[in-house]
Amino acid sequence: MTTTDMDNEDCPADRSVYRVEFMEDGSVRVFCFDPQQVDPKLETCKKAEALPEWMQKHLAVLLIMEYDPPTKIIKGIGRRIDKNVFWVFKPDDEENDDGDDT
Repeated sequence: MTTTDMDNEDCPADRSVYRVEFMEDGSVRVFCFDPQQVDPKLETCKKAEALPEWMQKHLAVLLIMEYDPPTKIIKGIGRRIDKNVFWVFKPDDEENDDGDDT
């Protein structure tokens, strides 16, 4: 796992970046920065347990990172922006993973 300062080459231009925010009431807000990759099912998640497994794993890694600025990008994972806000990079090999194993 590699951490870096903000650098364009570390930001995934060819895949989705999601903004994930943990709210005070325990709910989760998800927003995709790429309007062509919006997943309405994902953006209406209310609980972290309902997020896709790949996103839960990325968030688990980001939760142990410092959130005092300047924060660092973890290549292929994302970036912790502040205490409750994260940018999560969708991995290429999980394009169709919706978190539903049924």
